[in-house]
Amino acid sequence: MTWMQDFARRRGIVLAPHGKSTMSPELFALQLQAGAWGLTLATAFQVGTGVSAGARRIIVANQVVCNADLDTLDALLARHADVRLWFLVDSLAQLALIEGWAARRASARVFDVLLEMGIPGQRTGCRSLELRLPLARALAASPVARLAGIECYEGGVARCNSEHDAREVTGLVRRVVEAARACDAEGLWSVDADDIVLTAGGWAVFDLVVPLLQLQGLSRPVRGVIVLGLLHHPRPWQLPALSHTGAAARRPAGNSAPGLDRLVHGAVGVRGRPGAADLRTA
Repeated sequence: MTWMQDFARRRGIVLAPHGKSTMSPELFALQLQAGAWGLTLATAFQVGTGVSAGARRIIVANQVVCNADLDTLDALLARHADVRLWFLVDSLAQLALIEGWAARRASARVFDVLLEMGIPGQRTGCRSLELRLPLARALAASPVARLAGIECYEGGVARCNSEHDAREVTGLVRRVVEAARACDAEGLWSVDADDIVLTAGGWAVFDLVVPLLQLQGLSRPVRGVIVLGLLHHPRPWQLPALSHTGAAARRPAGNSAPGLDRLVHGAVGVRGRPGAADLRTA
């Protein structure tokens, strides 16, 4: 954690390490004590664990769509007035589900959200400026959401090839910067936020997204947040080799992940092409 904290501090950005791999309150507390700005988690249930461990800033790196999850987050925010959390929104359809929940619950809750930028054929997220701006405008006008920033996940294009990764990730960063500037020009950010949250950084090429997280020239300061899921790695000195300057281990082809023969509960996200989907487990 220390070397990564130093990496972030020297570049004027902050860390919100991903906790879904360990779900260890003890590790969460140690990461926060070491200087983490907040935590990143994947589900509404996990958010409760993070809050109990002392986190007061949490990014939910997922689309929140169902009544049970929205109920959970609403109740948690009602109990902990000092907690700030952000979750991802990537479509007008998702926004409609959140607005429907609020109408059914007669709720005045307003959620802080991050517009997720996507990559064609990879996971979720908006793929084009034609999709991004209408969604950003709808979020800015919605009674249930505050547009607090933009998120992207660059790990889906990482191939452990420096030339390829630098080209593809830099292209993604440029698209996110373009979207951020467009939102800023139209004044779509939440008026209640002192800064604009820009977040990226999986486990593979976190160094290539630093220019995005250091973006300047917007109407208010940028809070660049790097999300890294391996800060608890038993040999953290090996992690710099996972950047675009080195080679990263690849999962063997095929269904090699242990435990997939067991029943898995999760949510399915469309991957942007017919017949393909992404199972996001809890």
